[in-house]
Amino acid sequence: MAAAGVDMSNPNAWDDSFLIKSWNDAKKEYEVGLKTFVETNSIDIIQKYHSIHKSGKRLEDALSEEELKELRE
Repeated sequence: MAAAGVDMSNPNAWDDSFLIKSWNDAKKEYEVGLKTFVETNSIDIIQKYHSIHKSGKRLEDALSEEELKELRE
């Protein structure tokens, strides 16, 4: 059922450009962050995080204070 006042035959009613742009922006942000981790040799922190998550622990429980400080910067 269409929302009141929306003409579903109007091509603009199906404009997903904002959703697509948001997705692309989020993907780009993720890729830039991942590239930064790899370039700074922090890939080990990413791998460590995944094993922490699988075991049901929190990131704060497994990383050193120095690693946490580095992630927050």
